[in-house]
Amino acid sequence: MTLEKTILARWNRRSGCDSDEERRLLARALARKRSRVAFPDDFTRLVAGLRDRIVEKHSKRSSEGEVLRSLREIRVRAAPSWQAPEVEIQFLFIPDDEHQKSVERPDWPHLLDAWLSLVPPQGRFVTVDGFVASLDDLTARDYAESDILDLDHLS
Repeated sequence: MTLEKTILARWNRRSGCDSDEERRLLARALARKRSRVAFPDDFTRLVAGLRDRIVEKHSKRSSEGEVLRSLREIRVRAAPSWQAPEVEIQFLFIPDDEHQKSVERPDWPHLLDAWLSLVPPQGRFVTVDGFVASLDDLTARDYAESDILDLDHLS
């Protein structure tokens, strides 16, 4: 909708974000659409099973659904690069520290094995591995050399 500036000028400003964390969350949500990586088509096909599983379980009232909702983000790294003829894939499952406190202690090894089993190596993707780590556990290099896996909009 379009509003006249003279109308807006009479309104009292009310902040929608009261804390730095709320501002960061809003910025991440706004940037999400513009900052998505266009993954190669063969990678998109490779992760279809994992994507379907996460989308299916995320909203369920189950321990797996609760753990999925507690993730800050899932990142993926391709080594040596996405364009290489042979690629090693590594998933980084990063729990949200605050949400993690409200979740019963997850069985990360079991969940990680189950999720990674849905992404079997094939074609030029010769290995698929992953780990769970907090932001404190990741190096800046781990983070910078990986891309966020936006399961709603894989392209």
